[in-house]
Amino acid sequence: MNTYVIKLQTRKNLGDPVFVDHLINSWCNYSDESLRPERFDLGEPVRRKIHEEGVDTVIKTWLENQMPVMLKRITKPKFDVGINWRANIGLDKSPFPFGCRVWLALSAGDTKAIALFKWLVNMFDPGFGLLSTYDDVKIKHFISINTRIGTVQQYAGLEVSDTLPGLFWCTYFGPTVVERLGVFPQQPLSVYEQEKFNDGLFLRLFESSADIGLPESTTSTELIYQAIGKQKFFDLSQAKARLSLEYSTK
Repeated sequence: MNTYVIKLQTRKNLGDPVFVDHLINSWCNYSDESLRPERFDLGEPVRRKIHEEGVDTVIKTWLENQMPVMLKRITKPKFDVGINWRANIGLDKSPFPFGCRVWLALSAGDTKAIALFKWLVNMFDPGFGLLSTYDDVKIKHFISINTRIGTVQQYAGLEVSDTLPGLFWCTYFGPTVVERLGVFPQQPLSVYEQEKFNDGLFLRLFESSADIGLPESTTSTELIYQAIGKQKFFDLSQAKARLSLEYSTK
């Protein structure tokens, strides 16, 4: 089933007690009651009820286990939240090693989805963030190839590295990404909304999520790629070719 997808990448310390307290208290008291989480746990299935155990228990569970809780809403509009953080990142050299991902039912509507996305950007201070649909993200980042050992399937290019994941219905470039890759355009882009937001750049390519994938939307998105510099973004065809070559030598 298609859903909205919100994905944020950050270097913020998500184990900091002040951050955890602020995030959980703020989300459980979010101004729009229909976007408040109802359940939590350290893993699936997410069954523990926030209204029974209390917000302080959610915070305590996160901090005592040094592991972010998963959040869930079972009342419409439903959503699931996965947060990635670990105290020891080991050999991970990613510029933004932590993150938050939200799968939000399309019944929430565009206005609520955008409001939640911007709120989460303020909370997580990401280097990069996207709001689109599951189908759109899959089309742009899912690879399936046939090899001598069978079909290989994986997602690629969703993390900030030498390139950015891409342009989506709503895209946020954090200030460090803007500085490192120079994605701030000198002139206004031909997008529905362009805003300096949270010290970064927020782009809404077209008005409605229903326009995602339409020929005219795809054409306008390609023009924006060219204006910013397409070489700065993930290329699915090149990733497929590299993966095919890798497996052809095994």
